[in-house]
Amino acid sequence: MSHQGVPPDARNTNRARRARIAARISQETGFKLVFLETICEDPAIIEANITLKTSVDDPDYSGLSHEEAVEDYIQGIRQCEAVYETMEPFEWEGMPEENEGVSPDALEETRLRLLDAAAQNPGQNNPRLALVTTEMAKNVSYMKITDVGKQVWTSALRRTIHTARHLPYRKMAWKALDEIDAGVCDGMTYKEIEEAFPGDFAQRDRDKFNYRYSGGESYRDVVARLEPVILQLEREKNILVIGHQAILRCLYAYFHGSFEQDDLPYIPIPLHTIIKLTPTAYGCEEER
Repeated sequence: MSHQGVPPDARNTNRARRARIAARISQETGFKLVFLETICEDPAIIEANITLKTSVDDPDYSGLSHEEAVEDYIQGIRQCEAVYETMEPFEWEGMPEENEGVSPDALEETRLRLLDAAAQNPGQNNPRLALVTTEMAKNVSYMKITDVGKQVWTSALRRTIHTARHLPYRKMAWKALDEIDAGVCDGMTYKEIEEAFPGDFAQRDRDKFNYRYSGGESYRDVVARLEPVILQLEREKNILVIGHQAILRCLYAYFHGSFEQDDLPYIPIPLHTIIKLTPTAYGCEEER
């Protein structure tokens, strides 16, 4: 079997341009679309690329001196930087753009629908969440966040980092705050897991706290890896944690101090909600 690829030759620097490509490809059969993004911020590498590009017989710079070619190339980089929008997995699927005449209420309804659907995926590899959190980050001020000190903590996963991107506070990404590792089930919905691994699914139902996904983690494992985060949280004041449901359940249970371990995986953590916990001598006060 032979495989062929056709790279589009263009600077597809924003979501709108890439969406047009995706729409065109979707009209064909037997094609899969892959966008590759590389990001380089190393001045030495950038300078070397400019030198290489402008030092050979490139038809783009025919009739220009070397200095003029370099200046033209640098101007091209600056123009791209001014309009560039980084890649998002599945960015052209499901989410209407704000300039399409869609009302704010309709946009919010779409965000909530996609988030609720994405919540059915237990693992880290959930590409739709990056799309939704990027859209939500544009309006993150609607959450009316107050009393945040100087730090926002996120996981190392793109979707939490993107949700926090517009908050005007110092941000720190913790690998320890990543969502529970679902191992071979990563990227699958609960329904798909039940169909593919019925025995594992039943075992998980019997003991959700200790059940470990094949090649992944259990809630017990997550609690152990959160210990350094919790120790640091206790030393800090006014930290906003943007996290994932399993992680937030563990942190919530720790600071409340009133949950049995078997109950921890079932603590309800609602979407689209900020929960403020203030430690006291006998647990913590909670505001939502």
